[in-house]
Amino acid sequence: MWGRAALYERRERVASGSALGPRSTVSSPLVDGEPALWSDLPVDGPILSATTPAQARRVVAEIADSDADFVKVYSRLQREPYLAVLDEAGHRGLEVVGHRSDAVPLLEQIRSGQRSFEHLYGLWPALAREADRHERAPAAMRLDGAGFRYAQWFREVTDVEWEAVRDLDGGAEVVAAMVEHDVAVTPTLAMHRVVDLPGTIRLDGDGLHYLTPDTPAVWELVRDEVFAGGGRTAAQAARHRHLYGLRLALVGALHDAGVRLLAGTDAPAPGLVPGVSLHEELALLVDAGLTPSEALLAATREPARFLGIDHRVGAVLPGYDADLVVLDADPTLDIRHTRRVRAVVGRGRLLDRAELDRMLAEAQRVAAAHAGAEDAR
Repeated sequence: MWGRAALYERRERVASGSALGPRSTVSSPLVDGEPALWSDLPVDGPILSATTPAQARRVVAEIADSDADFVKVYSRLQREPYLAVLDEAGHRGLEVVGHRSDAVPLLEQIRSGQRSFEHLYGLWPALAREADRHERAPAAMRLDGAGFRYAQWFREVTDVEWEAVRDLDGGAEVVAAMVEHDVAVTPTLAMHRVVDLPGTIRLDGDGLHYLTPDTPAVWELVRDEVFAGGGRTAAQAARHRHLYGLRLALVGALHDAGVRLLAGTDAPAPGLVPGVSLHEELALLVDAGLTPSEALLAATREPARFLGIDHRVGAVLPGYDADLVVLDADPTLDIRHTRRVRAVVGRGRLLDRAELDRMLAEAQRVAAAHAGAEDAR
C-alpha cells in the first residue's frame, strides 16, 4: 500500500519464479496534499503531492507509466485534486484506493469511484446526524503546530471522532452507497488497537527477531511521538479506550449491513509484525462480531474478488492455483487455530513444517547478522 521500487522488483522476481514469496499487488507511492502528513517523518517511502487538478493529472500519468498496480490516495489531498485523480485514473483504467480525504464528503468519495477505504478514520463523521458539520472539521485542520504533523493529525482526528460518535444516527444512506457501489473497507483493527491502546505495543513481541534491529526504537518513537503525540492525559487515554470499543461495534455493524470487509493490518505500524499481525486481525474481526468463517473469507475470497483474481485464488477448488495453508486444527471452530500452521503450498510448491522452520531460522540469522553490522558501525 506504499509503492516503491524494491517492492515492484520483488513482485516481479516472485512472479517469474526466480524468488520464493507471496503474490504481491503493489500500490503507487502515496498521493497526498501539501504539506503531506509523512513529509516531516524519517521514512524511506516516496510521496507524490498534488495541490491542483493539473498536478493531480500529471501524478496519475506518472503512476500509469510506472510499475504500480493501483493509485493510493491519502488524507490531506484536497477536493479538486482528489476528484482529478479519480477522473484521470478512470480514463487510464487504474483503480483508486486509500484513505478518506479530509476535504471530501465520504458519500461523494464513494460515488466518485474510490474502490476501498483503509482504516476507520473519517467514517463516524459521515454517519452522524449533522454529517455536513462533522465532515467539515477535518478540512479545517491547519497542522502547523509543534511536533510531527502526523501527531497533530491524530490528536485532531480523535477530537473530531469524539464529537461525531455523540451524534450518530446510523448513516443509512452512506452505508447503502457502500453496498451499492461495491466499496470495500479494510478496518485494520490491529492498527487501531495500537493507536488507541498504545500500552498493547510490545517491543519484545512475537516475530521481532525476524525484523531489523532498529525496529523497537522506531516503534517506540512512533508510539510516543506520533500516536500518543508526546503523551496523553488520563482523560485522553480513557477517550481512546472508549473509541476502540466503538470501532469494534462499527465493524460489526458494517458487516451486518453487507459492506465488504477486507483483512489488513497496516504492518509494520508499531507492534505489528508482518504475517503475525494478520492472525491478530482475524481474531479482532471475530471480536467485532464476525464468525471465524466470515473472518477467514475477509482474508481469502473477498480480497481475491476485490483484486479480480477470484477465478484463480481465494478458494480451494479444482483448477485454482495451489495456494494453501494446512493447519493442525479447525479455524472455523477457533480463529486462533490459524496460527497452527503445518505446511504451506505456494503455487503448487509444498513447504512442510521442517522447511518453514528452516526458512524462519534463516530469516532470524539474517536479522542477527544485520544487528552485528550495525554494532560494528
